[in-house]
Amino acid sequence: MSRLGACLAIFLLIGLNVTESIAQENLLGKKGTTPKSGVTAKGITPRTPSRSQATTVNWVTWDEAIELNKKEKKKILLDVFTYWCGWCKKMDAETFTNPYLIKYLNDNYYLVKFDAESKETLAYKGKEFRYVRTSKGGHHELAEEFLRGHLSFPSLVFLDENLEVIQPIPGYRDAEELLMISSYFGSGKYKETPWSIFQKDFKIPEGFKR
Repeated sequence: MSRLGACLAIFLLIGLNVTESIAQENLLGKKGTTPKSGVTAKGITPRTPSRSQATTVNWVTWDEAIELNKKEKKKILLDVFTYWCGWCKKMDAETFTNPYLIKYLNDNYYLVKFDAESKETLAYKGKEFRYVRTSKGGHHELAEEFLRGHLSFPSLVFLDENLEVIQPIPGYRDAEELLMISSYFGSGKYKETPWSIFQKDFKIPEGFKR
């Protein structure tokens, strides 16, 4: 077998061993992300929301989510953003204002805004995470941890009731997409049903307004 043929055979063999989780991540895909900041409350502060959002979306800080989870177990959804991110602002204005989606998220998750450029020290699983400076500016170590090293904004991170990362989802999502994705994780279907099947069978609820 030629050297080129051997390389192709190895490549195909590796491809056949791609895990289901990676396959799901690829299926969920990535949508238009864009390439500053101030922060309070332990580094996780909502981007100034509209009046309607402020009275409907139950945003909490990271510390509050941890404490609430101790009293009543729920999954956690983090919206990882930066203040200069245009798609983050679009998602605030168009996705997190959908009444049906807001109700589903409030009922099933603790919702956290996470500034990826926060200067505050945050704790997760007994370890402290800090802001680190880089040649491109800087970022928070916990954002890097949750996003598995791929800093892209906006990104959503789903954590289970035990604070284990289920999966980070990069890119802008409209209300319909986020309802589908959050239902997949919120219902626990991700444990037994491939994303491609769930996505095909998912029905937008009656009364949902795009």
